[in-house]
Amino acid sequence: MKQVEPVAAITRYYPLPTSLVTTVDPAGRDNLLTVGWFMRASIDPVMVVISLGHERYSYHGLLACREFALCLPAQNLAEAVWYCGTHSGRHADKFAASGLKKLPAKVIRPVLVAGAAVAMECRVNRVVETGDHTLFVADVVAAHMDESCPPLLFDFGSSKAQLKPILLHT
Repeated sequence: MKQVEPVAAITRYYPLPTSLVTTVDPAGRDNLLTVGWFMRASIDPVMVVISLGHERYSYHGLLACREFALCLPAQNLAEAVWYCGTHSGRHADKFAASGLKKLPAKVIRPVLVAGAAVAMECRVNRVVETGDHTLFVADVVAAHMDESCPPLLFDFGSSKAQLKPILLHT
C-alpha cells in the first residue's frame, strides 16, 4: 500500500447507499436532498445519523425543523435522486422539478417520498459539529417499507452513470 492524502482514501470507498432526506426549510416549505453520508447509530433505541455540509441550504432547514425523513430510493428513482443531489432547494421546488411525489408522514412534519423502499421518520436528538459537516443524530420514531420496490440505489462514484441498483437480500 502507498500512503495517500486522507481525502483520496475516503473518496474510494464506494459503493455507498444513497438516500433522499426530506425536511422543512426555514420558510416552512417541504425540502428534499440527496445524502450519501448516513448510517445506523443504535439498535436500541433505533437511531440513525446523517451528515450535511454547513453551506447546504438544507442544513439550515434541518437545524430549525429538527425532524427529517430518511428515504431509501429504489433504482427507478435514479434520475430524481440525481436531480435532488445536483440542485439546491434554495432555487427550486425539488419535488415538482424531479417529479417525486409526497406522502404524509405519521409522526413528523416533513413528508415521505413515494416510491422509496424504506422510509424512516426521524427526530434530531443531538447535533455534532465535525469540521465542514454536521452530524444529525436522530431517533427513528416511525418506519415504513414497501417490499414490492425494485432493488435499492447505490452510488458507485461521482457521476450520474454511476448510480446503480444492487439487489440485497430480501
